[in-house]
Amino acid sequence: MMAIGRFQKNDEIFYAKVVDGEIFRLRGDVFGSPSFDRKATPRKGVKTLVPVVPSKIIAVGLNYADHVRE
Repeated sequence: MMAIGRFQKNDEIFYAKVVDGEIFRLRGDVFGSPSFDRKATPRKGVKTLVPVVPSKIIAVGLNYADHVRE
């Protein structure tokens, strides 16, 4: 199985696919036609990041009416 994730090594942040525990860096546009390195990036010093950085966080108050009645 293949999964694509976001990673950081030192000051560099990059996308890569993970195949059988090995990281292969993505080249090109992650949302276009990506290609991947043929040689795996060593995992030592690589930090796994959240897949995307949200531009905003939206909260919904489902119990708002209950608080108004209080």
